[in-house]
Amino acid sequence: MVRFVLDYVMQDLVSIILSTYNRANFLKHLSIPSVINQTYKNWELIVVDDGSNDDTKEVINFFKKKIPNLKYLRFENNRGYAATINEGFKLADGQFIALLDADDGWFSNKLERQVDFMKENNLLASTTYVVQYNVVKKKIDGIVGVGLPGFMAKKELFNYILPLDETLRGIEDGDFFCKIELAKMNNKIKENEIQILKEPLVFYTRHSGALSYYDIKKSEIMIERYNKFLDKYRFLIENKERITPTLSKLFFLSYVRLGIHQGILSDRRGAVQSFKKALKLKASVLEKIFVYFLRLIVSFAPPSIFIWTKIVLRDILIENFIYKLKFKQYKKLLNFNEVDRLISNIKNV
Repeated sequence: MVRFVLDYVMQDLVSIILSTYNRANFLKHLSIPSVINQTYKNWELIVVDDGSNDDTKEVINFFKKKIPNLKYLRFENNRGYAATINEGFKLADGQFIALLDADDGWFSNKLERQVDFMKENNLLASTTYVVQYNVVKKKIDGIVGVGLPGFMAKKELFNYILPLDETLRGIEDGDFFCKIELAKMNNKIKENEIQILKEPLVFYTRHSGALSYYDIKKSEIMIERYNKFLDKYRFLIENKERITPTLSKLFFLSYVRLGIHQGILSDRRGAVQSFKKALKLKASVLEKIFVYFLRLIVSFAPPSIFIWTKIVLRDILIENFIYKLKFKQYKKLLNFNEVDRLISNIKNV
């Protein structure tokens, strides 16, 4: 008890913004329990409910009895992920801000390791590696690279990049990292102030209800969203002198994904144009060869080839090679008792 009090007093406050929409069971069994189990004690939990119509409110009322520093904000209408970050930030009192989605969880030392890493290296922000678990296939896909899952920053950084654009639904991570790059260009953030903590500390679930889980019906939605995102940042795309390697990579992948979705919906002309724009951006030799291949087949192949291309890319190349290679590389850093516990929690969802 004495050690708990000392840790609490000496540690900086971390504000955890937990975004949720119709994920009551995930909240109950995965994300909120993983916060409660943190070895780092001085945190507040801000749950932003994006207009859920399930049992989310009841779940939150249950946890309020256990978590005195739990703040709950519910939107009357569904506004999207960007809005949950924008509004959650307004309620944050912490020196550090950490992001968490309702259908993801953290390993128990996540906050402690990340805060220590940032202090030791005098960082403004950091992110960690992610263990991806496929709920449908009931297996670990491997370890995923960096992104918003696992992101933590000092409050100062969020002042530079918020508010996020609430019209870019589904592409919020792209908008997030574009704004970080713009802050770097404007000398508000130094390049070495954001680093990767190369440890797998986040448990990311991939399930059929997530936008990332492919369904042909989502292609039309994603085409609209990628177009809106790329139109917004066209001033950067077309300015070769200003565009950073990070932005070039981000826009390259966005054009490729847009082209594949267009190919799936038989918009051959649009797909060709998207692939041409991708090829104008910096990319590796292998990536460019792949895009040339897509351009070649788009004029002759049936739309189903693009569905299979997406399946081959994700299920074979990415999940069964890249993710598993990284899993082997960082396997020694994993606490498999915790992995088993988190998987066990998923079974209750």
